[in-house]
Amino acid sequence: MQIPVIIIVLGQRLTDAQRAGRTTAHFCWWENKLQCLPCGHALHQHPVFGVLKPQQLKEGLTPDEYVKIALEVEKFMKECKTCPEPLKP
Repeated sequence: MQIPVIIIVLGQRLTDAQRAGRTTAHFCWWENKLQCLPCGHALHQHPVFGVLKPQQLKEGLTPDEYVKIALEVEKFMKECKTCPEPLKP
């Protein structure tokens, strides 16, 4: 998985969360895809790649923050046996 593709998907998911008016959220692997969902949306454990502060939800992430989260997602994707490949925006 290429980091630039992951960053595009992260950006799309962040935009979706902003449009939904979320004030808390995290990037996670949920229902077999990368999502940006409200904190506390699930009752069981699942992979979480970054919890977003309200300011980040409002203003977006810095390039360094995108890369850090993308590297976590890439590591997860390499280790995941059931993840679809390639990750699609």
